[in-house]
Amino acid sequence: AITSLASALLGARLVFCTDGCDPVVDLARQNIHSANLELSNTDESLKDTSIEKEDCQFDVRGCKIIAKRYLWGDSTLLQELPNDNEGNPMNTDTTQIDIILSADCIVPKLYPIKPLIDAIDELSGNETITYLSYEQRYYNEYNPSEE
Repeated sequence: AITSLASALLGARLVFCTDGCDPVVDLARQNIHSANLELSNTDESLKDTSIEKEDCQFDVRGCKIIAKRYLWGDSTLLQELPNDNEGNPMNTDTTQIDIILSADCIVPKLYPIKPLIDAIDELSGNETITYLSYEQRYYNEYNPSEE
C-alpha cells in the first residue's frame, strides 16, 4: 500500500494495488483508507465500511487507487482499465501503462518466476518502465534454486 500511496502523492492518476493473498489485500485496503483519512484530515469516526468490498476504490488526492486480488498473468487487471474518450475499452495496445512497480515480492513466491514475467509482459506497452524491488532473504529450509 505504501508504494501505491507514494505513486498517488507523486501524481499518478490510476494505481492498482495488488496481491495474490486476500488477507494482504484487505490489509492494504485498510492502510490506504486510514492514510487517506489522515491525508484529508477526515474524522476517523466516518470510517467507510465499504473497504471490505472486492471492488472498492479510493480517491487519494485525485488519484484513483484500486486495491484488489491479482494473480500474476490472470488478465483481470486488463479488464479493469478505464474506457477511452470514445467509450472503447483500453488495453496495452491502445493505452500506455507508464510504470509497473513490483515491491515486496518475497523470494519463494518468485519461483517459478515465469508467472511474474508473464504478468509484466501482459501489462506492458512499448514505453512501459518496470521497477522490481525485493529483499534477498535466506530461508534455512527453502532454497528456491534447488526447487
